[in-house]
Amino acid sequence: MIRPQGPFVVVRFQRLPGEDNGLVALLRSRWGILTDLTFTSSTDGKVASWFFAASESIPNPATSFEEIKRRLKEISPETSLLVQRSRSGRELTDVRLHSADVMPMSSIFKLYVLGAVAAQVGDGTLSWRDLVMVSDDKKSPGTGTLRDAPAGSHISVYDAAKAMIGTSDNTAANILMDLVGEYALARAVEDLGHHDPKLLNPFLSPRDMFGLTVGRNTEAAAGWATSDQETKRAIVASLGEEPVEPSAMTSDRAFWTQGLDWFASVEDISQAFRKLRLMVSKDPKLGEVLESTINGPTIDQLDFLSFKSGSAPGVQATALMAELKDGTVVTAVAQVVLRDEVEMLDLRRDEISSLVADALRIASRRTNGG
Repeated sequence: MIRPQGPFVVVRFQRLPGEDNGLVALLRSRWGILTDLTFTSSTDGKVASWFFAASESIPNPATSFEEIKRRLKEISPETSLLVQRSRSGRELTDVRLHSADVMPMSSIFKLYVLGAVAAQVGDGTLSWRDLVMVSDDKKSPGTGTLRDAPAGSHISVYDAAKAMIGTSDNTAANILMDLVGEYALARAVEDLGHHDPKLLNPFLSPRDMFGLTVGRNTEAAAGWATSDQETKRAIVASLGEEPVEPSAMTSDRAFWTQGLDWFASVEDISQAFRKLRLMVSKDPKLGEVLESTINGPTIDQLDFLSFKSGSAPGVQATALMAELKDGTVVTAVAQVVLRDEVEMLDLRRDEISSLVADALRIASRRTNGG
């Protein structure tokens, strides 16, 4: 069950105590789960042994909503959190912390792309079985492996959507955004309940975002935050098709403070998750895509679970949705940002994800009478 948790990020590594030829690497999965990878090498430099184990660095689970709020605010005072339960049209909010504040959500924007794809499948414009082509101009660095596929190869809409949600594949997102088109994306933002769709107009692709933030033409993005929509579209058009090198991805500077991210509130994200869940009743394949992230918190009476996170320098957004066997839908969403010393957030991403999972568990237990 290791492979489905990838891609992994190396948080840190150190020499194995008492071993001249051993290392322990602390890995963070896309769930924020920490795992120790221990390996030793032989005298000829080859790997002699390796194994995975639960990390001793896993943060202690939170036992109350108050503890979750306190620990998140200790990471950053700029934190928003929303935990909700709903059943049969009745909604209960367990936690509401700055829930209307607009903050960056990074890769959680892919929920809106999925909404656009699902809408076109629903009206017959697309089929999950349709094939789309992988081309060099759609490849992006960052999360996902579709960028390694040969140009000219094909993938189904279904598999591209699963990659986009399951491993947050940026190349898959580029392909699907180009497939559905700008109008469908704008419609999905509205249909999924975003309170201010203009915040996602123009709707940037991962390729656009990397070009504006770490590409060779980043000077084009100067003044982005104060530019009108027409000017922003012209800036994106000026980027051309020059690829962004993976080596350019490392940065210790926050771009969201310049308006360069995808913006929403935790209320928007929770709403989008819930509306997508409602669409599953008419399209089971959509449910399979949403459940692509199969490893998650242990919850009693669980019937359905979906997860999406987003990260960028100075940004960590985490969203979880569960449906219990009695029909109760539980969502837990947090956005945490730093403006300066953004590398400090990298050391706490696992804790943020764990705390959001704790919030989902606590709310679910309240529903189950625990």
